[in-house]
Amino acid sequence: MADQLGEHMSTRTKTTVAAGMAAVAVAASLLVATPASAAPTACSSGKACMYRNHTYGGGYFNFVSYIANLDGRKYADLGYFSANDSVSSVYNNGTKKAVRFYQTKNYTGPYVDLPLKTEDTNLNDASGQIKKVFNDRISSAKFI
Repeated sequence: MADQLGEHMSTRTKTTVAAGMAAVAVAASLLVATPASAAPTACSSGKACMYRNHTYGGGYFNFVSYIANLDGRKYADLGYFSANDSVSSVYNNGTKKAVRFYQTKNYTGPYVDLPLKTEDTNLNDASGQIKKVFNDRISSAKFI
């Protein structure tokens, strides 16, 4: 009888362990890194795109080859808000080149580069593609 009870408990334990392992496997599959996200909807092929908020939030502004001065330029879906010194996330959906974002108009001052088909969803830290805090500092930009 003791052997039968031990065998029964062993089966119950095995079932519990198997269920626990299955739950861990499901949870682990949810944590697997996903590939880089696709371009945001508003960032069509051939353009560099800048967004008012982190993770492509708020308004957006895009260009095909260069923009010498963002002063007075408005976000496409926030026509009342200037894009100058207010960019918090960027995406390079160009076709051939990196994008250089400058802190000052007319391509002067400190700058950061964003390689082709890459993004930085938070310019307020240095943990993304751009390894320098550059939040709310972009005043001009061009493909290089």
